[in-house]
Amino acid sequence: DLYAQATQTLQTGFKALSRAACNWVFPEEVERPKMSAREKVAALGIDQERIIAADLAVDTEAPPPPTIAAATEETAAEPTEAALPDEPEPPAPAPTAEETAVAGIVGTLLSELEAKGDEYLNRGLATYSPKYAAILTNIRASPGPVLVYSQFKTMEGLGIFAAALRAAPERYMPLDIVRPAGATEWEIPAGLMTPEARARPRYILYTGDQDLEKRRLLLQLYNADVAGLPPRLSAQCAELLAGAPDNRDGRVARIFMITQSGAEGISLFNTRQVHVMEPYWNNVRIQQVIGRAIRLCSHMNLPWEERTVEVYRYLSVFDVAKGQKYLPDMNLTTDEIIFDIAGKKQRLADGLAEIAQSAAVDCELHAFEHGETIKCFKFAAGARPAFMFHPDWQKDLAAASTVRAAAAGAGSI
Repeated sequence: DLYAQATQTLQTGFKALSRAACNWVFPEEVERPKMSAREKVAALGIDQERIIAADLAVDTEAPPPPTIAAATEETAAEPTEAALPDEPEPPAPAPTAEETAVAGIVGTLLSELEAKGDEYLNRGLATYSPKYAAILTNIRASPGPVLVYSQFKTMEGLGIFAAALRAAPERYMPLDIVRPAGATEWEIPAGLMTPEARARPRYILYTGDQDLEKRRLLLQLYNADVAGLPPRLSAQCAELLAGAPDNRDGRVARIFMITQSGAEGISLFNTRQVHVMEPYWNNVRIQQVIGRAIRLCSHMNLPWEERTVEVYRYLSVFDVAKGQKYLPDMNLTTDEIIFDIAGKKQRLADGLAEIAQSAAVDCELHAFEHGETIKCFKFAAGARPAFMFHPDWQKDLAAASTVRAAAAGAGSI
C-alpha cells in the first residue's frame, strides 16, 4: 500500500548525508564512519514514523498559558503538552543492538570534536559550518530568546550545534532537569544553579526521546511559567529570573532547540527569532515550526514596538565564483534542491487553494481578506438566464455530452 511504499522510500536515507553535510562537514582529522542507510538515519536522529505523521498533520492553535488566559475568550483547540494532565508513561523500549552501536559512534565523534572545541567549534566554525556560524551571529543580535529547529537531532544538526554553543565565547550551558532516585519532583541539577553557572546563557534541547513530563516542564521553564511549575522547579525558575517578570530577555533560557517533535502542539512566548536550520520537503512543516513562536497573545506582555519575530531560513550554497562546480545538479546543493522541490509543492497547493477560494459562493464576502490575489468567479448580470446545471445530475451529464459532441463535430467541418 501507499503507506508501506512511503516508509520504504524514507528508510533508504535518500540524500541524508548530503543534507547533513549542508549543515556541518567533519575535519579531515575526524573521520566520519561509513554506515548503512538505516544506520545513517539512526545516527542523524531521524524518526521515520514521526516524519510521515508530521507530513499528514494539520496545525492547530493552542490555548494560551494560564497567566494570559483571561485576556482572550477564544475557544481552545487541542491541548498543548504544557496543559496535559500528569499520567503514568509506558516504559521506553530497550535500545536495539544497532541503536546501541550507533549511540557509541555518535558519542565518540562528539567527544573528538569537543576535545578540540576551540579549534573546530569556535575559531574554525565558519570553515566547517558557515551555517552554524551565521546562526550564532544572528542569535547574538537578538533582543530576546530564540527558537532553533533542525530535522537532525544528534550529529549534523542540534547535536553538534549544541557543542558549538558550549564552545562559543559565551560558553552556553544546557538547561536540563533530573528527578533524583526516590524523589517525586524534578529539579535543575545543583551544578547548573551555582553563581558561575547562572551567569552563563543557557539552551534547552526539546526532543522526542525525552519523556512527556520532562518535555512539558522544560517548555514551562522556557516560558517562565512560575505559577504552573512544581514547587521545587518554580523556586529555581524564580531564582534564574532574578526579579525579571518573564523570560523575555532569555534569563532562564536563551535558546530553545526542537526537532520535528516540537513542530506542533507547543506554544512559545516572547520568542524574538526563529532559525530554521535546513529546508524540508514540505513547507507545511516549516510553517508549523514558525507558528510555535508566533501564537495568539504570545507577545502581549512585551511593549508594542518589541512584538516582532525575525524568521531566518538557511541554505548552504556553492561559491561558484571560487570555481566550486562539483555536482551535475546544475551546481545546486541538496539544500537548494529540497528548497526548490518544497517551493513547487507549495505553488501547486496555493494554486488549488486559489481555485477553491475564487469559485466559492462567499468569495465576494471575503474579498477584502483575500486581497487582490484572488479574483472571484462570477457571471455578468443577465448574461445567463438559465441555470448553470440541471438539478438531475444524470440529465446534466447527458446535456454536457451533447454539447461536447456538437463542439467536436463543428470542429471537424
